[in-house]
Amino acid sequence: MSEPAPDSPCDDCEAKRIEKEADAAEAEKAWTRKRQELAIQHANEIAKADRQHQIALEQADETLDAELLKSHWQAERDLNKHFHETVAEVSKGAIDRSRDSAKYVQTGAGAIMTLYTGLLALVFSVTDNPLPSRGVWVAVFLGLAIALATAYLAFLNKPKAPPLHRPSGPIPELQLLRTGYLTKLINATVYNRRWAIQASVVSLAVGVAFLPAAFVTNSRQADIPDPPAAPAIPAEVAESIAPRAGALFDAQVQGYEEAVQERNEAIQKASQQAAESGEKDADLNRTFALLALVGGIVVLFMPSALAVYTWRRSRGDGNARNTGQGLRGRPGSSWSRCTSPPLADQRHTRLGESPLASSERGKRRGPSRDGSCSDTSGSSA
Repeated sequence: MSEPAPDSPCDDCEAKRIEKEADAAEAEKAWTRKRQELAIQHANEIAKADRQHQIALEQADETLDAELLKSHWQAERDLNKHFHETVAEVSKGAIDRSRDSAKYVQTGAGAIMTLYTGLLALVFSVTDNPLPSRGVWVAVFLGLAIALATAYLAFLNKPKAPPLHRPSGPIPELQLLRTGYLTKLINATVYNRRWAIQASVVSLAVGVAFLPAAFVTNSRQADIPDPPAAPAIPAEVAESIAPRAGALFDAQVQGYEEAVQERNEAIQKASQQAAESGEKDADLNRTFALLALVGGIVVLFMPSALAVYTWRRSRGDGNARNTGQGLRGRPGSSWSRCTSPPLADQRHTRLGESPLASSERGKRRGPSRDGSCSDTSGSSA
């Protein structure tokens, strides 16, 4: 038997080459894995940075929204406070304004009465030119105006207090109810005796309208000439001028008789005119008495008629609002149920969320034909 030949150098070279290629492939795989790991790590770091940046942006947006909301509500609270303070101030000033109105009527009627009395004293007299009875109505209505204005100021009685509301609901609604109660209470005090102040104003106007009554007349007094002077009889006349003197004396006597006759006719005519003017003046007094009666009815009943008209008009407007808007404002109706915000929205409103925001968060709902609430915002599935 022969011994095996030893390995040749070429076989060692092939083995080394194969081993070298295996090492290179392993190194390539290791480098590929390392590169993939680095790429994954880099991508994770980029994603982490993006998430942190996004979180920072969201936090900045939330902070900005919170600041804007805070400033919005601060401005809303300031406006709300200014609104209620202004309404309360104006309402409280209504009492002083109403009392000042009554004082204006008193002062105006008193001043007109003083001027009218002075004018009557200047124009009329008890003996020669007496004041007609129709001139008294000015004083009657001006005095009535002063009396009614004084009654509004001094005749006190307890006004009817407005009904109280139960303290429930959102804070803005409570504030409005509170301010509304104050306004109604002051209005009840101001309007408690408004009939008197309105009647005093009407009476003052009627009294001013009667100012020319005393100076109105239907006739004019006839002028009566002064009595003529009788001609003087001369004690002695010269014979040379006796005929002419006699003729002159006869002419003077005839002129005197004619003047006396004219004066007598004027006196008779004046007496006839006086009788006729007395009847006309009585008719004129009756006419102004009738007008004064109408004026008194207007003074007494016009404020009541205005109050009834205002009440019926406000009632008609309320019915028109109820019929024009359907059942939206009527409690328990389908519109009331559908348009009322959900309990969550009411809770957010009570906690301070804007009613506009809470209404925008929800959908607009309205009653359908079967009485159920449906979405009326126009969106379709």
